[in-house]
This record gives sequence, C-alpha cells and structure tokens, in this order.
Amino acid sequence: VTELFLRGLRDVRLLKTCRLVSKTWNIEASDTLRARSKISLEEASRKFEKFATLMAIKALGPSQNLPSPFQYVHLETPKFTNPNFNEFVLNIPIISLSLDLDLSGAGGMILNQRQLCEVLAANNANITNLGIRARENTGFVLKKNTAMDRMTLTSLKRLKFHDWCNSCTHSEFMQNILNRAS
Repeated sequence: VTELFLRGLRDVRLLKTCRLVSKTWNIEASDTLRARSKISLEEASRKFEKFATLMAIKALGPSQNLPSPFQYVHLETPKFTNPNFNEFVLNIPIISLSLDLDLSGAGGMILNQRQLCEVLAANNANITNLGIRARENTGFVLKKNTAMDRMTLTSLKRLKFHDWCNSCTHSEFMQNILNRAS
C-alpha cells in the first residue's frame, strides 16, 4: 500500500507528513520527494548566487553528498561565460539542460561552446532531458576535437530540438548529439 500510495502522490505537504508514519513510509515518501524535486539554475541569476553560497557554506564535498532536494539540477539557457558558474556545474549532477544557440552579443556568439561540451561530457550519464532552440543562423558551428567527441549520452530519454532558421548551421551540432545518444 505504501509503495502504491506514496509513489503516485504529488502533494508535497502530505508526502512530508507521511514520512512521520513509520520508517518504511519515511523511506518511500523520501524517495518520492526526491524524484519530484528539481532545482533550476540560471547562470546570471540571484538564485544561482544564493545556491552556490549555500553549497560553499555547507562544504558538502562530492556531488553525491548533496541533500536529496538538490540531486536533480536543471540548467536553463546557460551561456557558460561565468567562471564560477562553470566550475560549479562541472561538480554537480545535471539531469536536464535547455540550450539556446541564438545567444549572441555585439561581439558575436556568447555561448561558450568548449564549456558546453565539457558539461555534456561530465554529465553524459546523468542528462535525461536535453532541449535545444535555434531561431536564426548566428554562426554556431560545432568545433572539432572537443570533449564531446568522446562521450555518449547514455541516459538521454527526451530530446527536444526547435530550429526555425532558414540557412542553418545547427544541423551538424544536432547530428552530433543524435550520434551520441544511446
């Protein structure tokens, strides 16, 4: 009964209360809470700054020691230009990544492609959801001999690719992602 009831339950407050019933209910409810929890990080946000500070203060050590609500991290349109953000995301398990290939500024592309490939390679066994958006041809060309050349996205379950540009250079990148997905 506990497995059937608690695994399908979506009410977080009730799940937290159910953890008080017994040790078995605590284990099942905690697993369900863990599966329903998700942290969304944006590179240039105050939320990221606070989260990084919390992790630094707690000095949690390796990512497997993260408290359960922080084990499911989602990155939202990162540019990978902030060194603190880059170092942080290489040390936590990322399960979901939303990319915008059109991120550009006055000097051209903003998306740090080398860092993107490193993050994908470091989380190739964790990433279950990958979303990629491209609306215009910004000159995004996949560079050769990157960390991405050696990886396979073993856990990828959902790939979403939106491409609205007329003369697209994103197809090579997308083909590379498809070749890496098991």
